[in-house]
Amino acid sequence: MFFAMLVVMLTMASCTNETVGNFSMLPVQSQTMITNCLDKDNISFVLIEKGLFKTEYEVAFNDATKIEFDKNGVLTKADFEHSPIPDCLIPDVVLAYVHTNFPNALVTEWSKDDGRWKLELNNGLELVFNSRYQFQSVDD
Repeated sequence: MFFAMLVVMLTMASCTNETVGNFSMLPVQSQTMITNCLDKDNISFVLIEKGLFKTEYEVAFNDATKIEFDKNGVLTKADFEHSPIPDCLIPDVVLAYVHTNFPNALVTEWSKDDGRWKLELNNGLELVFNSRYQFQSVDD
């Protein structure tokens, strides 16, 4: 009986409800970041993923740029296919580290993974930062 209930609970937890929304359905913090850093008129679609325990927002732009936010509107991923990520999307301390140690590199992806932040540069390197944006390691 316990095993059956556990399977049902895990199945329910993994179910997500995806809907296509619009800019006004994003959390205020997300709307502010997009308005200040990007061209909201260039948004292709907003995907809202609601699960049992979390809600995520994906915003896709017409130029193949994608950004993701958590339920509070905190940026969790920025992936710019054809251009560098605008500085306003990356914490100042991380930018300072990149500009000091990799002055000719451009940031092309910024994401949160297992409580750590990963930053990809156009030179192929991946930099890892902890949850307080302190540099941890480099991977090529």
